[in-house]
Amino acid sequence: MTELTDRLKRFLSTKDHALYVGGSYTQSSGDEKVEVTNPADETILGTVTLANTVDVNSAVESAHQAFGVSAPWRKITPDDRGKILYRFAELIEEHKDSIAQLVTLENGKLLRDAMSSDAGGAAKTLRYYAGWTTKLEGETLDISQLQKNDKSNFSFTRREPVGVVAAIVPWNFPVSIAIWKIAPALAAGCTVVLKPSEETPLSALMLAELGTEAGLPPGVFNVITGDGRTTGSALTSHPLVNKITFTG
Repeated sequence: MTELTDRLKRFLSTKDHALYVGGSYTQSSGDEKVEVTNPADETILGTVTLANTVDVNSAVESAHQAFGVSAPWRKITPDDRGKILYRFAELIEEHKDSIAQLVTLENGKLLRDAMSSDAGGAAKTLRYYAGWTTKLEGETLDISQLQKNDKSNFSFTRREPVGVVAAIVPWNFPVSIAIWKIAPALAAGCTVVLKPSEETPLSALMLAELGTEAGLPPGVFNVITGDGRTTGSALTSHPLVNKITFTG
């Protein structure tokens, strides 16, 4: 691999990575850790938190509050929401070398594949869904029910965000699959709690950093790390989660 980017060097200088909740790194209430290993040489890249039930609750609560009626994310216009997603895509493009190198380190795939399928693909996906923020429309339906004076009844549909989305992604395409889930949810106005695979969690944390830099309000995009038995189970069973998207 070529020399690591300065951003990635700074990122990896933190050997013990915290959770990303409410727009910043947050320490766990517990002390269990998961080692992240480079499959090429079995060196330890660092550790991440194994989020427990209390940690998961904090992340979901953060997303729930960010979805609240008075929260900035609910008040923002679709056009401005799209601008944030476009900026998110630009930042992924700007830091694609860092993202691709990190995916290669924790995943083991060729750098050229990480560059095209993960970093490059993620930016394209975000741009696509950024364009949808102003195009989520309902329908007006004539229900063929006449009233007095030749008036007629009609019904209409209105598409609204469902709320907190729990997104769980596998190790093989850790960035691109994450964006497949994050981008449409954010475009619709939802908030997200992402749980990456415990084998490839670091790239998800870098994505969260970029999302905050792009202008996502605190709590709109959260990342919790851990395994399926503890972290995933707590996330998918949380009563404030309104939708689950899972690839595994």
